[in-house]
Amino acid sequence: MNTRDYRTETVAMERKMYLLVAKRTTGTVVKGVLRIPELVLKRMLSARQAVASAVSEWDRMFDEVRGQFDAVSSEGAAVEASEGFLYQCAKCGAPSRSHFGGKPDDQIIHLVGTGDPLAVPDWLCGKCFGAVTRRAADITMWYGSFVGVVTSGLIPGYRITADKGRLCSQAEFQSPDELKEHMRLVAARAGANACINFLKELHEESVLAGHSKNGNPYYRTARSFSATARAVVLEPDRRAYAHSSGR
Repeated sequence: MNTRDYRTETVAMERKMYLLVAKRTTGTVVKGVLRIPELVLKRMLSARQAVASAVSEWDRMFDEVRGQFDAVSSEGAAVEASEGFLYQCAKCGAPSRSHFGGKPDDQIIHLVGTGDPLAVPDWLCGKCFGAVTRRAADITMWYGSFVGVVTSGLIPGYRITADKGRLCSQAEFQSPDELKEHMRLVAARAGANACINFLKELHEESVLAGHSKNGNPYYRTARSFSATARAVVLEPDRRAYAHSSGR
């Protein structure tokens, strides 16, 4: 991957060409006009030759920089066409090009969660972008194989093979179904496919609902839900299946 910063180089060359043009114009005026009275009294021909020599040197320098500018611009355009534009990784700071890295979309950010260090909604290098996409793929796998959310300590027909620890809902939700869906995602992020010992909490708050015709306020009760649970990895219990089938 070519990480040369062609755009910065060409901008610097453009500035250098601008300064050369300014110096050529200013130098010609100063030497060719402002000093004319003095030069008339001395050697006008030598002065004109000095001016011409200086102008020729500035023209040569300008042509040299312009040639470098054209070469760098051409090479930069070819690299961008084949490897993409250059940027700095928003996570690790390494230079990268767009064909080698990427920018996580909203779905990836939602899956990984905004609190995850990998969830950077900006351009990432190949290494960091690969890490966040693998993380999203793992979460998708656990989410897709989710068994369920139960209040008990087990789910019939399954056995616990790993305990991923206690989970807490990261917000309050308007319905139990939304809460369970959230816990499913949180468990998937923890590398689990079930929630046991699910404990739901109801929160009630009196909030202003409006005012009567007389200007008196009236209120309503706003309800929301949060929960705790234990995230676990479940596998089908083949022994239970064999027992139920009489084998």
